[in-house]
Formats: sequence, C-alpha cells, structure tokens
Amino acid sequence: MERLGAQTDSLSRQARELDMLRGSLARGDQELRRTVAQADSLAERATLADEVIELVEPLRAEIADRAGDEAAAGADPDGRDAADSVVADAADRIIERAARAERLEDSLSHARNAVAALDRELRDARELLRGDSASVVDSLRSALAASRFETDGLRAEATVAVQERDDAIGRANYLQTQVDQLRQGTGIDPPPCWLDREGGPEYVFRVELTDRGMRLFNISPPHRAQTDLEAMGHVAAIEEGRDYDPDAFLRITLPFYEIGVSRTELFGPMGCRFWIRPVDLTGDRKEIFRERESQLWRRFWFRW
Repeated sequence: MERLGAQTDSLSRQARELDMLRGSLARGDQELRRTVAQADSLAERATLADEVIELVEPLRAEIADRAGDEAAAGADPDGRDAADSVVADAADRIIERAARAERLEDSLSHARNAVAALDRELRDARELLRGDSASVVDSLRSALAASRFETDGLRAEATVAVQERDDAIGRANYLQTQVDQLRQGTGIDPPPCWLDREGGPEYVFRVELTDRGMRLFNISPPHRAQTDLEAMGHVAAIEEGRDYDPDAFLRITLPFYEIGVSRTELFGPMGCRFWIRPVDLTGDRKEIFRERESQLWRRFWFRW
C-alpha cells in the first residue's frame, strides 16, 4: 500500500513539474508536441493510479476490520496468514490489471498511429488523382505494359530452353539410330536440322509439284520462330502458294541447303538437312515428276 501511495505521490509530483515546464518551455513546435504527449501520458497514468486507489480502499477497510477482530479475539497466527493471503491475492489482481491496462494503451496507440499513416497515404493518393489523374493512369498503364513485356520475355526464354532440350534429346536419339544402322551395315545420312524428342524430323514446307513448277507452304512448328531465327527469316521471304519454276525454286531454297551443311558443330561433318512434305500434282506425266523430284533432292530431304 505504501508503494502504491508513493507511486501516486510521485506521479502527482511529475504532473506538477510538467505543468511548470509547460509554462517555461518554448523551443519549437516539435518539442512542445513531445511535452504535451508526455503530459497526456502522465495524466492517463494518474487516472489509472486513481482507479487502483479506488480498488485498494475497500481492501483497506477489510484489513482494518480483520485487525479489529484479531485484537478482540487475541493473536491468531493462522488468521494473520489468511489475511496476508487475501491481501497478496488482491495486490496481484491489481498489478495484473494495471499491466493489462498499460498493454492495451500501447496497442491502442500503435493502432491509432497506423490508421493515421494509412489515412495520410489515402489523402495523398486522392489529391494526386484529383490533381493529375491522366498522368497516374498513364503511369499505371506503363507499369502494366512493362510487366507484361517482362512476362512475355520469360515465356519466350522458357520456350527456347525447352526446345533446346528437346533438340538435344532428338539428336541423341537420331545418333543412336545411325549407330544401329552402322551395325546393320547401312550408310549414314545427315540428320534432320529440326528434330523432335524421338529423333524424327520436323518439317519446314509442304511442297506441291505441278506442271508449272513448285508451290511452297510454311508448315514449320510455331516454336521454331524462337529457336531458329536464321532459317525462319528465309521462310518469311517465300511467297506461299506461288508457282516457282525450277530455276526460281532452286534459287529461293538455296539458303536452306547452305544453312544445313554449315551446322557441323551441332550435327557433325555432314551438317544437317531440312525436311519437307512433298505432294505430287503432276498426274501421269512421269518425266515431269522425276524432274521435280530431282530438284527437291538438291535442297531438301523427304519421304513419299
């Protein structure tokens, strides 16, 4: 009880000292606000001390009554122990309530500060939108476009990486096929420039053989637009469905042959060959068919 009374007196003295400081200090708005905040905190603590005193008063009365009973009945050690126990329990409850009140006060203060900060940010955002909403929208659109561009770039890189892996697997499978053919006594042919995972060819054109020449149609896999820019650049230069005479056909398809034989680092000394799907539309004119077929073999590989 004496400790609580001392704390109350100390708080009262601090409050009086603070009042004196309020009258004498004038060193700027920041220091003044800090002083006011301290005063408010001390006032709240004083209020809390008053509440504690109100709780203690009934306890004091109860202790006085018990002391009077003990004086009338004589000394009773067990009775004193019981009274001491009651006093200790009540004091513990008072201390616990005071600590809980202080914790709640701190939590409330933090919550108020967070709400105030969010409110300021919201007001700033509203003012920005009111002042220059077009710029804000443009900025958001630019950020979104940049994010989409970055995502598309990552997707393209992933596509290229997956296809490079599949090409490597296809080359390994094709080499195994060639080894098996060697063991069987057959020859070795240049591999397809575009291989699937099983080591089979992927096709660049469908070529229609006609009386007037050859028609080319792009049937390359979509992923080759990222994994073989060199070849696909020449694909884009060819006019689909046009009848190319034999000389024109050999001229426009020469880059595919040159690209294939130059890829010795990946495919070995013979390089590779691009594959096509031929379609015979020459009818019964066998001499024209054989001529067209020989021209195809000079540039591409295929199966009927």
